[in-house]
Amino acid sequence: IRGTLAAFFVVGVVMSIGALAAVGRFGVQEVWLGGLLLPGTVLGYWLSHHTTGRLDERHIRPAVLVVSAGAAVAVILRELL
Repeated sequence: IRGTLAAFFVVGVVMSIGALAAVGRFGVQEVWLGGLLLPGTVLGYWLSHHTTGRLDERHIRPAVLVVSAGAAVAVILRELL
């Protein structure tokens, strides 16, 4: 799952930064705010590295799909209401 997500995020980030830069909405403040996310990113990477072998993939994949589906439903309902 991690490799697939990484590929999507890399493509999405490059496209987002390109679009923001094209319309003049990407500058020093955005770089600074993005830098504030680095501690959480490093922590998440560290946790994933230390828990990968301990978690059963049979349970993780369905859990990820349920959380993703729930988030999608929440966004749809928020936009409709």
